[in-house]
Order: sequence, then structure tokens, then C-alpha cells
Amino acid sequence: MQLKPIIKRDMEIRSRGFLLPVLMTAVNAVLFLVCLLGTFGVVSGMRQSYSADYHAFLSIYMITVLTEYALIMLIAPLYTLSSISGERETGTFDLLITTRLTPPDIVAEKLVSAFVSVSVIIISCLPAMLVPLLYGGVGVQSAIGLLLLFIPEAFVMLAVGMFASSVSYSVVRSTVLAYGIVFALSAGTILLALLIKPFWIEGGNRAGYLLTLNPLLPVVSVVMDQVGEAGAAGRVLSMLGLSADRAYLDHIVLISVASQLAFAFGLLVISILSITPGRRFLLRTERKRGRKDAGENG
Repeated sequence: MQLKPIIKRDMEIRSRGFLLPVLMTAVNAVLFLVCLLGTFGVVSGMRQSYSADYHAFLSIYMITVLTEYALIMLIAPLYTLSSISGERETGTFDLLITTRLTPPDIVAEKLVSAFVSVSVIIISCLPAMLVPLLYGGVGVQSAIGLLLLFIPEAFVMLAVGMFASSVSYSVVRSTVLAYGIVFALSAGTILLALLIKPFWIEGGNRAGYLLTLNPLLPVVSVVMDQVGEAGAAGRVLSMLGLSADRAYLDHIVLISVASQLAFAFGLLVISILSITPGRRFLLRTERKRGRKDAGENG
């Protein structure tokens, strides 16, 4: 199997660099520190009180999972936010779009290469997730299923970074825009729902549907169910003074992931359109130059 040119180039660059191993080491070090310190504290308390509180290990598991997911949300955009804007800053983007690669090819290949790196980081975190489960509580299959949920959510973060990179002409601007969108999705959706709550029409406040695009929603819902807090999403909405239909709450994870993936694909379409006009302009310039040279030679 022959790799596409951009995928091959990006993976060769990353294999020679230190970013991927450093990030893997840092993320796993933080997770092992959290779960080992937490486990040590719980075991020490059990020895002093002579009572076993196995629910505390589930709390450590939940904290470890949410810490990992927060780190993934911060790391994933790093791999795509300089994909296009970095090429523009170095002056290689004009050369890239004069090749046979189309704008969809450029976006897709850069996204795939970044997705492979982020997936490696996610999978490497599995041992740290399993440490609190040595005393039981959550099955290994359930933990692996939750870990697999990180992958589509990481894809959404990669799409955000790609969008920010394609509409920006510098890495600094794309960085600010990417993390601004991440903040808007995670915290902004909650704030917006609370702001429009007083103006909702009669018949029940349904502003909770805005949380569908919140990347925290599916992961938090699944991990809360795993630790014995079923229906946590509905209780969180109630605490915020929001509400939603029962059918929506029963399938909230699937609906949220599907909506976020649709949002991600929309951002990728905009990314392709953002780099297409530059390609067309450059190709027209090359054609005019070619005709002019041909006329002078003739």
C-alpha cells in the first residue's frame, strides 16, 4: 500500500521530530500521576478505617478519563491548526496548490496524517485508564468502548483546527481561532443556553438542545453511566434549569456524536472552499503566463 504524498511527508516529518513522543509521554505521565496518587490515597484510607470503599476507585477512574479527554481536546487542534496557515507562512502553499493535488486531497491527506498521530496518543492512554479498575467496578470492554468514543471527538477537534488553519494566514491567528471555537463549543453552548432560557416560548424550556454540540456531553454522559450515575445528562440539564425530551435524553450520546461529526464535516467543506479560490487564481495566472510565453516564442 502506497501512502499519499502529503500523508507520507507529514508522517516522515513527525517520525523525525519529538512532538509525538513528548506529547505521549506527557499525557501518560499526567494520567498515571492522577490515578496512582488517587489509588494510593484511597488504599491508605481503607487501611486506616478498616473499611473498603470501592466506589472511590470509580471516582478516580472518572477523574482520570475526564483529565485524558481534556488533554486530547487541547492537543488535537495542534496537529491541524498549522496545516494550511503554516504552509502560507513559509511560502510553500502556492507550490502545493500548483501540483495535481486538489483542495479536497490537500485537506483530507493532512487531516488523515494528523488523525493517525492523535489516535496513537489516545490508544497509548489505555493502561492509565485501567489502573483504577484493578479493584473492579467497570469492565475492561466498557473502558475500551469509552476510549473509542474519544476518536470521533478528536476528529471534531482536528476539523476545528483545519478550519481555523484554512481561513487564517498565520499560525498565531489560526491558533487563537481554533481554541476560541473549542471554548465556544465546550463552554459557550452552556452560556448561550442559559442566556436564552428566559426568552424561551411557553411549553417548556428546550434550550438544552444547544448542548448537543458540546464535545463534553457524550463523554461525560458515558463515564457517568459507567460509574453508576445513570441519567446524569438529564440531571445536569435540570440543575441548569434546562430540559429536553425523554427520547433525546435516552439517545443523547448518539445524537450528540452524530451532530458534532456533521458539524465537523461542514467545517471541512468550508476549509476546502477557503483554499479553492487561491488555487484557481494561481492556475489562471499560470495559464496566462504560459500563453504569453507561447505567443512570444511564436
